[in-house]
Amino acid sequence: MLVDTEPLTLYVSGVYWLRIANNPFTMDRFDDFQTHFTVMNYTDYGVEIISVAEFEAQFKLEYPLEDWDAVKADIFKSIRSLFEAATASPPPLGLGKSKKSRALYGVDVMLEWTDDGKIHPVILETNFHPDCTRACKYFKDFYNDLLNVLVLNNPDAAVHGITKL
Repeated sequence: MLVDTEPLTLYVSGVYWLRIANNPFTMDRFDDFQTHFTVMNYTDYGVEIISVAEFEAQFKLEYPLEDWDAVKADIFKSIRSLFEAATASPPPLGLGKSKKSRALYGVDVMLEWTDDGKIHPVILETNFHPDCTRACKYFKDFYNDLLNVLVLNNPDAAVHGITKL
């Protein structure tokens, strides 16, 4: 959530979810949509949603030597760096400055392992005012949180937790 561009004021919602393929990944059957793609909400295939708590617990089980909080902090640092770059130049090269403007962005992140074995976030894309259908369906207070941050300047009232970047 972009509250201001000067000074840069950003928040990240505590609401996030994974997009995972419905079938385990294999290097065969490249025509199998449910194996090789993760966006199922625009198809007739079912969408599997994992809660934040379930994901974080599963992450700790699968990667006991990794610290999810450190990975998440690195994700947040990457998102902030993205917006620092986007606001470094005036329009048309960058985002304009306006004290009355607010914005919601969706950020798709993939995690990769670096050559030295560390988990590193890669920002795949950023969308201005993304589709919030699933956020509202699975997190009933999502828009309340959004409005508390962007309109009421009261991020502490957020139900799902808000992190200032």
